[in-house]
Amino acid sequence: MRCGMKDDLYAYGDARVRCHEASLLTRSFLESLIASSGMEEAFALLGSHGWSLPEDLDRNRLLSDREEQVWEEVKELVKDGNVLDLLTVKNDFYNLKAALKALVSSRDAGGLWLFPTSLDVSALPEILAKKDYEKLPEPFRKAAGEVYSMLVNTSDGQAADFYLDRAALLRQTELAGLTGSEFLCRWALLDRTLTDLRVALRCAELGVEKDRVFSALAGTDAMPADLLADAAVSRESVCAFAAERGFDEAARAASGNDADFEKYCDDAQMRLMKENLVRALGVEIIVAWWFAAQTEIKAVGIVLQCKALGMDEAASERIRELYV
Repeated sequence: MRCGMKDDLYAYGDARVRCHEASLLTRSFLESLIASSGMEEAFALLGSHGWSLPEDLDRNRLLSDREEQVWEEVKELVKDGNVLDLLTVKNDFYNLKAALKALVSSRDAGGLWLFPTSLDVSALPEILAKKDYEKLPEPFRKAAGEVYSMLVNTSDGQAADFYLDRAALLRQTELAGLTGSEFLCRWALLDRTLTDLRVALRCAELGVEKDRVFSALAGTDAMPADLLADAAVSRESVCAFAAERGFDEAARAASGNDADFEKYCDDAQMRLMKENLVRALGVEIIVAWWFAAQTEIKAVGIVLQCKALGMDEAASERIRELYV
């Protein structure tokens, strides 16, 4: 666990985040939220815990406002652009994908965006329509042109998805390395590995041919893309390969259903993030708090959605592991 001059730059931000950690939601609070009598009481509980409540009690606005509040705090505390880009890169490539698909199908991409994002989504549709790719940040220029041609010439939406999702993973790994943080490199590698497994499982279920599976995988030293593509003939084969490569827990989770594996992936990343609870200094503390806040926002969203559908009893089992 390194501690140096660069870590000292985050002393103020780390102290501020330690205060924020004290107000993160606990499992017991979420159980109280699940047990609340209705949406109005649930909102009141969140308000008593420091959440800003929209006047119309719109749950989507509640969640988006909270996400924006968290991101504004992160931007204030983190001055390393590579770290900020690392946290938005998956949303960035998703937004590029959404804008390109909307363009070729003559639809409006508004309402499809994921936030936070480093892309100017208000300008993105026009940039793509004019093929003015030089106005995009450099990492997105080539991808935009190639995927546009792919969609126009072949109408192959799956290939476009594979291309951009893989590009996001590769860029995520690159950005993690640029931060100089060993921890953030490990996090990016874990996410890359689990995402590749997720892709292999999906391809196995759909019967996707090996060459196409290979093109979708980022690959890692521990789980090479060519070998994982070979294994993607059935769910059982993917799980066996993962176990052979030392990913026993992932293999067990993947042998169940997709929901079980998705929860395992989220929980595995949270367990890694918890290493920062005992870290002395560093931007990693801020990143871990951001990840924790994102997880609790998703958890609240699950609870409120289940409550709106009258399915309170289903919420508890869907909630991911929390930071505190």
